[in-house]
Amino acid sequence: MAEENSRRVLSVRKGRGDALGACVYDPEDLSLAVLARTHVLGNKVARIVTGLFEKVDPATVVLAAQASDEVSQAVEAVAERYGTSVERVSSSAFDCDGALRRLQNLGFPAVQLRTRLDRDHVTSLESVGGALHFAERKQLLAQGTLSRIELLNLDDYMVVSMESLHSLDVVREESHPSVVRTNHKRKEGFSLLTLLDRAKSTVGRKLLRRWVLQPLANRDMIEERLDCVQYFMQAAAIAHAGDLCKHLSGLRDVPRFLALLRARTAKASDWMTFAESVCAIDAVLDTLVQVTRDVARDRHAQDVIPDAIEELAHVERTTLRTVEALLASIDWESTRDQGWLVPGTGVSSPLDAARRKYDACDSILANAEPNLLASLGATSNRQTTFSLVYMPILGFLVQADGQSLSNNEAFNVPADFQEVFRRIDDEEKNDQTANESAAACASDDALANASPSGGSRRRSRRRSPDQFVYFRCDLTRALNEEHGDLFGKVRDLEDAFSRELESRMLGMEQDLASMCAACAEIDVFLAFATTARDFDYVRPTITSDAKISLKGAKHPLITHSLDQYVPNDIFMGREDRRILLVTGPNYSGKSVLLKTIATIVIMAQVGCFVPAQEASLGIIDRLFTRVESLESSTTLMESSFSIDVQQVANMLHNATMHSLLLVDEFGKGTSSVDGASILAATVRHLSRLGKNAPRTLITTHFLEVLDHGLVQNFSGVQLCEMKVLVEADPAHEKEKESVSFQAPVPLFQLVDGASSARSFALACADRANVPRAILLRAASILTLSEHGIPPSATPARDAELCGLLRTIDKHEWADAPERTVLGLVKAIQRVKRSNDVDTTQEREEKDTAKDTSDSSED
Repeated sequence: MAEENSRRVLSVRKGRGDALGACVYDPEDLSLAVLARTHVLGNKVARIVTGLFEKVDPATVVLAAQASDEVSQAVEAVAERYGTSVERVSSSAFDCDGALRRLQNLGFPAVQLRTRLDRDHVTSLESVGGALHFAERKQLLAQGTLSRIELLNLDDYMVVSMESLHSLDVVREESHPSVVRTNHKRKEGFSLLTLLDRAKSTVGRKLLRRWVLQPLANRDMIEERLDCVQYFMQAAAIAHAGDLCKHLSGLRDVPRFLALLRARTAKASDWMTFAESVCAIDAVLDTLVQVTRDVARDRHAQDVIPDAIEELAHVERTTLRTVEALLASIDWESTRDQGWLVPGTGVSSPLDAARRKYDACDSILANAEPNLLASLGATSNRQTTFSLVYMPILGFLVQADGQSLSNNEAFNVPADFQEVFRRIDDEEKNDQTANESAAACASDDALANASPSGGSRRRSRRRSPDQFVYFRCDLTRALNEEHGDLFGKVRDLEDAFSRELESRMLGMEQDLASMCAACAEIDVFLAFATTARDFDYVRPTITSDAKISLKGAKHPLITHSLDQYVPNDIFMGREDRRILLVTGPNYSGKSVLLKTIATIVIMAQVGCFVPAQEASLGIIDRLFTRVESLESSTTLMESSFSIDVQQVANMLHNATMHSLLLVDEFGKGTSSVDGASILAATVRHLSRLGKNAPRTLITTHFLEVLDHGLVQNFSGVQLCEMKVLVEADPAHEKEKESVSFQAPVPLFQLVDGASSARSFALACADRANVPRAILLRAASILTLSEHGIPPSATPARDAELCGLLRTIDKHEWADAPERTVLGLVKAIQRVKRSNDVDTTQEREEKDTAKDTSDSSED
């Protein structure tokens, strides 16, 4: 029951595919809560709608005038139970662009909207359009503004955007032909979805994709999935895995077939595929019963069978038996030949009688044809043949054919003959066309050399097409009145059978969808179990606290790309480790570490085992990332740094104490001073949240935040680094004044403490085959900048000075040879004099240019 005086408006929208959008507008505090990206799993619309009612307790629910029956029935049923009114508005009001314009008119610019809304969930934005349209109509937006916009999520599911899933390689669509093809003709590249997708059935692959795109945030539901995966990893279950996979491969998209039935567009091929799916469902359930029996007899197996497996194994199959009996009434061979449903013999007595009469049509024609010929008598033309034929729909007709008749020739027939139509035999017509084309293509010489008699023979051999003329007469009228349209009666009865069969199937739609969903879940559990067994994944421990503890963690994708992989131990979430600030050179593994944590969290909350030796994970309700810049997206029309800042702002606005924030190299799109400043201020803000701070992992190259002590003293912040081994360059040791681009050896190990190693950017550039001259000049500028000396316009002088500086750095000033120190002083003096000369020359050139300009004006 809605709260007294509550005027909250809930708008629900079902988009394309399985996306569900919703929003809640509260006119009391002028707030708008928009549902995070949510997918409707199977037939669970009513469950999600009920969860929305329990969470927001609306006074009114807004639906589109043309909302689907599935959503309308679910909303109306729940609204009646809660005593909530349901209002319909025009479907055109549920428009994404219109919703964005309305929000901007209410005081939220586009930039702010991108920091508060999930930009890739169009369906929820469409629901916003419906809610605001209704609020304007009911004058609930009198002040013309909104106080705030926030994210609404269902307690059972994690909030994670498609941007984050793409940046973490959870899903990755590619256009390259060397890819894995999955549902809806998508081309999926190398991603977590590809790794886990070992499902055999169409519905299983769809369900697995939905699970991966929408991880759970309900501990009981996660544990239930993990129990089922572990169940199928037992030896007794593995013994039947081959049979289960074989049967599941025959399971097709039953929900799609049911949708075609509702639309009255199911074809014979769809029925045949559905019949195969019914057999597959029965075989899968039979095999699952055998699995539960064998596991129960195995003394090494689990003591308790998961409730979900028990429920699937003992699902009520009365409906399945009814469906099988109905499908057995179909003549599948005739159905395949004819292209429509053909009932078998004995299914319908009237249909069998109509078929017998239709099959006796030849005898009816044979008995009546003498009467036709007798009625023609002397009027019959010897060049014309008359016969009695039957045509579906048209009935009994008299057919007259003759090769010498032209289209305009009138037949000498009795007066009761009424012409119906004429036609030319297609085969003869094609032969005529081919002969005429061959004659037209003959060369002039061949025609000239041909004799007149030869030419006449060619023309005489060319046949005229057969002409067919069809009549009705008193005899055919009598036959039609006596027997009717024989074929039409058969087809009408067959169509009635099809309509009846469709109606009965739709009456069992819920049970069929449930059994198909049960088999899809078995398929996904089996796929997860196979993956975990093949790659030695472990079951994660799911806790209710806000900690993440991983021992020997690996990235599930990169382990397949490398011969050797260094696992890491990661712990975060304790009061002194709520925020990890990770530093380290390029190629040290910072980004991979960040993606490893995110991927393992997603895998665990999907219900899959994870690549680690041990894993203990607290539930993550919202996952936010700033991993990949979106500067390549021309549709956003913004700078990469602007987009990065919006992503971070979105985190800060919507994160909770149970959220996970992952920030990789923030601020690299702007100056190092600006980037380091914003990063340090962000860490300070998160630190001041105390126990309510979300778990955060930040990787950075901005050592300035460490040099100035900007983050070391913040509570809850732990400084970490990715270890590297810096080896001496043999070429550099041999030639004391040479420049070394030796890259460090990454150890890929996360340890506590701040990194003192520089970024080794020049080594990365050298590995990328940047020209040597550019690297040497960059090294000179870097060395001079580190010593506080401005570079000159003469690279040779700078190179000489840098060589002296590197020599002194190697020997230390106190131990440096006097000759080297004096050389350095002289070199610095030369650089200074050169800079002074350059400055004087530039000043003189500017004065000369100004004098010339003044003279030209005079």
